[in-house]
Amino acid sequence: MERRLIETMLSFSSEPCVVLNRGLHVVAGNDLARSSFALQAGDTFLDWVLNAPREKRKLTACFGSTAQIRFAMQTEAGQGLTACGWRLGGAFQSHDLIAVKLVETLRIKTGFANMTTAHRSNLQRAKRLHLQKIRLEQENQVLATQVETDPMTGLLNARGLHRMMEDAIAQRKVFALFYIDMNGLKVINDALGHEAGDQAIQTLARAIKENSRDRDVAARIGGDEFALLALHVHSTNVLRDIGEAIATTLAQHSVILPGERVQQLSAAMGIARYPDNGDTIQDIEKAADRAMYASKRMALTTVIAGDPRNRSIADALQSSIVGRPCGP
Repeated sequence: MERRLIETMLSFSSEPCVVLNRGLHVVAGNDLARSSFALQAGDTFLDWVLNAPREKRKLTACFGSTAQIRFAMQTEAGQGLTACGWRLGGAFQSHDLIAVKLVETLRIKTGFANMTTAHRSNLQRAKRLHLQKIRLEQENQVLATQVETDPMTGLLNARGLHRMMEDAIAQRKVFALFYIDMNGLKVINDALGHEAGDQAIQTLARAIKENSRDRDVAARIGGDEFALLALHVHSTNVLRDIGEAIATTLAQHSVILPGERVQQLSAAMGIARYPDNGDTIQDIEKAADRAMYASKRMALTTVIAGDPRNRSIADALQSSIVGRPCGP
């Protein structure tokens, strides 16, 4: 029997293989058997296998048939294996040899465990990235809110108002823009200081917020200048009612000036509508600003740009008004 010939044959196997004789001694083995299990010619196979009597019956059964016989086994080192044995035929039949192919199930289990661990690690990493994304989005939202919010009143600022108007125009939503300017703030600031003026500004902000609808958007766009974006409004009566409600609430508050003079708080309001008074933000703001100055000049609470019921106001709107007048 040529051991080299057998080993040459076994070298073509992609799995560890050994050839055993009737005494269950290793006659030959390939490089994988030597590197993976330290099995080589001359070794006693049963010394390497745990529970030898049971495995011996399985192994000896392989000498009776060239059909492959599969069975589980465990090495003395505790490795779990799946073996496949069969009787060699042909030129080796007279030598009464069997080939045993060894599959290292422990390696397979370890590989699967590593894959499972990697999968679990990827899931955890994906979860962390998702949570980090949510946190960054929340932080960005907070920053965006801070950029668009007036710190004194908590209302939107001019930037936030413009964004809301841009969205409404892009979606072709009908809306009205109130421009609201407090009367007499300079008198309050000069007589009582800016702290009293700030309190008056906050009072106007509350009056606007309390008398606007849930879907309306209030903003402070300057020192004592406010705006109210009223969405989905078609009726001039509704707009006048909102303006009158703001004025009434504001008039319930007053300040005591030097000399026991009582000054009630009041504001001038001008209203422009989209798309009636223009197609752009600039057009709407310009119309609302002119209406507000007409209200201030004519001592009216609310002026709606283009309202045909008040021709004198319409005429005032057509006149050239350059800059903002001083005084209440």
